[in-house]
Amino acid sequence: MAKYKFPGVYLEEKMWSPSVEPLDNIAVFIGYTEKNILDNGEDLLFTPITINSILEFENTFGFGQPEKNLIIKDNSSSTEEKITIEFSGEKSKHILYYSIKLFFESGGNKCKIVSVGTFKEIGEILSAEELIQGIDSLKNEKINLLIGIPESQNLPENDFYLVQQKILEFCDKNRYFGILDPPRTNTENFLNKISIYREKLHSDSLKFGAAFFPSLQTTTAYLYDESCINVEKNGLGFSLNSFDETKKLKYVSAIGKFSVILPASPFVMGLILKNDMERGIWKAPSTIPLNQIIAPEFLITDSTQQLLNVDISGKSINCIRNFQGVGNRVWGTRTLAGNDAEWKYYPIRRLANKIEKEIQNALDQFVFEKNNSSTWAKIKSITENYLYNLWRSGALMGSKPEHAYFVKCGLNETMTNKDISDGKLLLQIGFSPVRPAEFIFFNFSILAIEP
Repeated sequence: MAKYKFPGVYLEEKMWSPSVEPLDNIAVFIGYTEKNILDNGEDLLFTPITINSILEFENTFGFGQPEKNLIIKDNSSSTEEKITIEFSGEKSKHILYYSIKLFFESGGNKCKIVSVGTFKEIGEILSAEELIQGIDSLKNEKINLLIGIPESQNLPENDFYLVQQKILEFCDKNRYFGILDPPRTNTENFLNKISIYREKLHSDSLKFGAAFFPSLQTTTAYLYDESCINVEKNGLGFSLNSFDETKKLKYVSAIGKFSVILPASPFVMGLILKNDMERGIWKAPSTIPLNQIIAPEFLITDSTQQLLNVDISGKSINCIRNFQGVGNRVWGTRTLAGNDAEWKYYPIRRLANKIEKEIQNALDQFVFEKNNSSTWAKIKSITENYLYNLWRSGALMGSKPEHAYFVKCGLNETMTNKDISDGKLLLQIGFSPVRPAEFIFFNFSILAIEP
């Protein structure tokens, strides 16, 4: 700034630098926590709280709910050790803690947590009403949200669909995106279960969500209440705590290898946000190796994925697959509107959400400005500069900017005199997003050489 040395009127020229501020892409998880009141008495119920690590989650919301119905079966002989772990009754429906752990392990750098209550008793039904209230608590967030509710998989059937439909409709209204988990199933009946899922998931907002399948076997062990664990050996039952330390240590080690199976959403959300940071929101994370999971709960073949990826209903299911020599991969990029020509790919839908929200935020400054050519020119300049930078980053297709996007704003272009007199300022943009190469074709020809 100039140094002023005597009273008077001074003139400074400043260049106007139009810009659109980028918004954070952030995951938000909604579910039940061990606690939701801080040591200082602050109540976090239905309040979105930013968390940057699993340690911060533990300090703020606690740990997972200890299992009480694990049983150790020791069928070892003098020549072979054979110890297995299984559930002897209901297991906890509260998986948010494990989900957040997997989210950070898969590359997520931060997320928001909405606690909808503390743990219910094992076997008690979760509340769709509480989870929906958690969704509604996000209505004032001004960022690009990726919403997941892993515990929705543990709801009663009708409530499960009610919550999933709410996620899609909420994301449509607020330009967020939902990562959904189909119902739990098994190897024998999963195609039938997916068929029922497609029939019962009713929504006009399918392009604002994507479903990922199957569940994943993680490297995380269950938390458990040691006093409730029993051991079956030689047809008799014993308390885990009744054994000497050496024997008990062997059983505890076996429990540590009994890994948690989780719905795919927390893993996929971490992977997507890692991909956003490293490659761009417009790219799919299908080439990133998934080293943080042991394997999908069961294997998907090429012929099976054909039935999941493309369906007459349009409700595409993205698969997580294990490929020999390559490992685990997210092998699908479709929204639940998989037959929609414009919005079949979730990277495109998320890019469009980003563009809409960021331009909308940038144009808030023009509310109550004069609706004239000067204002229109500024709006066009801001928007064109923003889209140009996206094109330079590789998000838009076209060898030239004019091939990649257009911006219109003005009288007889997007507005009539009546629009202006009614206080309307209309901006129109169009853009050509980069689309995933979902199907790659090769043409082979054989040249027959005559002998």
